[in-house]
Amino acid sequence: MSRPLFARVCALLPLLACAATPDPERPLAADGAAGTRDAAAAASALELLPERSTSLTARTPEDLEDPRETAFWEAAADAFGAAQRAARREVLARTAAVTSAGAPEPVRVSVTDHNFDPDAALLEAMVTFDLLGVLGAGPNAAAREVADAAQLVALGEYERVLWRGRVQVRRARLALAGVRGRMAALDELARSAEPGLRRIAVLEEHGRVPADLAAGARAMAARLERLRSVAAVEEAEAVRALALAAGLAPDDRALEAVQPDLLDADPHGSHSAATAAVAQRHPDLRARELAYALAEARVRAVAARAWPGVALGPHIGAPDGSLDPLQWGGLLRLRLPWPSAWEGELAAAAQRREAAREAYEDAALALAAEARSAEERVRSLEARVGATTVVLDEGTRAVWDATTAAFLVAQRDAGAWIGALERRTNAAGAPAMDAAALALARLDVEAARGPVAAPRARATERRSTEGGVR
Repeated sequence: MSRPLFARVCALLPLLACAATPDPERPLAADGAAGTRDAAAAASALELLPERSTSLTARTPEDLEDPRETAFWEAAADAFGAAQRAARREVLARTAAVTSAGAPEPVRVSVTDHNFDPDAALLEAMVTFDLLGVLGAGPNAAAREVADAAQLVALGEYERVLWRGRVQVRRARLALAGVRGRMAALDELARSAEPGLRRIAVLEEHGRVPADLAAGARAMAARLERLRSVAAVEEAEAVRALALAAGLAPDDRALEAVQPDLLDADPHGSHSAATAAVAQRHPDLRARELAYALAEARVRAVAARAWPGVALGPHIGAPDGSLDPLQWGGLLRLRLPWPSAWEGELAAAAQRREAAREAYEDAALALAAEARSAEERVRSLEARVGATTVVLDEGTRAVWDATTAAFLVAQRDAGAWIGALERRTNAAGAPAMDAAALALARLDVEAARGPVAAPRARATERRSTEGGVR
C-alpha cells in the first residue's frame, strides 16, 4: 500500500472509534425482589406524568407503612406491579428515544483517489450535509412529532395501567376479605355444632337415636367441613391474586392484614351509584385520545416523505497531488421520491387514524355501558344486603341458637337440630359473600367513572374506603 493511501486509511480510524458501543449485558436475576422492586419507586410513580394531565392521587413511600389502608395496596401496585413497571420502562424508553428523533441524516464524506500514484494530480474530497435535517423541517420535523406523540401515548398508557392496577388490587383485596369472612362464619358454625355432634354420637352408642338420624348428622358435619375446605382453597387463590396484583411475595405478611372487617359498612350509606357519569379524563379515554394523536402524527410523517431531500456540501480538489493549491467548489444533491413510494402508505395511515378515532368512541361507549351495568348491580345488591340477606342470616341464626339450646339442655328432638344445622350451613356465608359482591359492584362503578381526585393531591383521610366499604 502506498504511503499516501495508508495515511488516508489511518485518518479514518478515529471516526470508526467514535461508533457507539452498548454496555455489557447484565445477568438476569431470579430473585423477585431484585432490580426496581423497591419502595422508592412509589415516590416517582406519578412524577413521569405531565402536570395536570392526570386525576390519580399520588402515592408515596409513606403509604407503604400500614397494610390495613387502601393507600398501601395502591402504592404497592404502583411501585411493584409487573404491568406498572413495564409501562414505566416504556415511558423512560420513549423519553430517551425523543432525543434522537428527527435528527439530520449522517454527514457523508467521500474521498476519491483516481490513481494510487502519489505524484498523480487526481484527488477529490466531498462532504454533504442534510439541509432539511439541519433546519429541522420536512420529514425530520414530522419524525419529531411522531416521537413526541409516541411518548405521550406511553404516558397515557402508563396512567391507564396505574389506574387499572389500582382497581385490580382493590378488587383482589375485597375478594380475599369476602372469602375470609365466609371462612370465619363457617368456622364459627363448626365450633357451635361440635357439642351437638358429640351428644348425638353418645346417644347413638346407647341406642337413643336411630342409625339413620345419626348418619344424617355425620353427613351434615361432613358437608360443613367440605364447605370449609372449599373456602380454604378459594382463600389460597385469592391470596395469590392479591399478591400478584400488588407485586408482593406470596408469603408477605401484609397479606395477613386483609380481614373480614374490611367489608363492615352501612349498606345504605352515602355511596350510592345513582348518578354515575364517565369522566372525560378517564385514563382509558385519555390513552385512546393520545393514540389518535399518534395516528395523526404518522399520517403527517408519511405525507412529509413527499418532500425532496436536499444535501449541500463543499467539494475539494487537489489538482497537483498536494494540499497546495486546493480547488474549492460546491455540491448539491437532490433526492426526489416517486409518488408511488408514499401514496399507498398515506392512504393506509389515514385508515389507521380512522381506526384510532373509532376505538376512542368504542371505549367511551364501553365505559358508559360498564357504569350502567355496575349501577344496576349496586342497586340490586343494596336491596339484597339490606333486606333479604339480613332476614336470612338473622332468621337461621335465631333458629339455630334456639334449637341448639333445646337439644343440649332440654334434650329435645335431634332431628330438629340437624335440620337447623342444615339451614344455618346454607346461610352462614351469605352476609360476607353479599357484602363482598356489593363492594365489588361499587368498585366497578368507580372504575367505569374514572378517578376524581385532584392531581398530585395527598389524601387527607388515611382511612379510605373501597367504593363505600371500609
